[in-house]
Amino acid sequence: MKEKETKATTRQTQKNSSRSPQNLAKYRSLLLPLLIIIIYTIYQFVGGGAAADFAWSETSVTVICPDETEFTIDYADVTSLELYTGADYGTCVSGNDSGSAYYGTWENDLWGTYSLCVTQSIGNCIVMQTDDTTLVINYESEEITSALFEEIQKYCDAATVQAAALL
Repeated sequence: MKEKETKATTRQTQKNSSRSPQNLAKYRSLLLPLLIIIIYTIYQFVGGGAAADFAWSETSVTVICPDETEFTIDYADVTSLELYTGADYGTCVSGNDSGSAYYGTWENDLWGTYSLCVTQSIGNCIVMQTDDTTLVINYESEEITSALFEEIQKYCDAATVQAAALL
């Protein structure tokens, strides 16, 4: 009889130890990062997130689209810089025109054939033109796009002053 009680007590102790606060905390600490990864993955597949990434230097900006296409513009080459609201992006020549990210080569009446990398739900965009290229971009939100425009404008102004000083 004592042996049966010992076995029952051992089983009960094992059962209770698997539900100990330490083990529950361990499972919870593993569950949160896993849940974040799952939500992030779903978010990216349904078109969430920014359309572009940026690489900055003192002399140029490189825009990297989701398909890894890169567009680089030297600040000194910028002939026109505008913050545009309510753009009609026109039609996609090559690239992506589905979901929330629009990127690639596009065409419209305003800019002709141009390079685009935007999140469609953002209401404003930056239009950078050189003698032979037009690049239209935005980033994360209207506020951040406006701040990005101001920063690019500072770099372009500095490049213009530097070029004038060399003449």
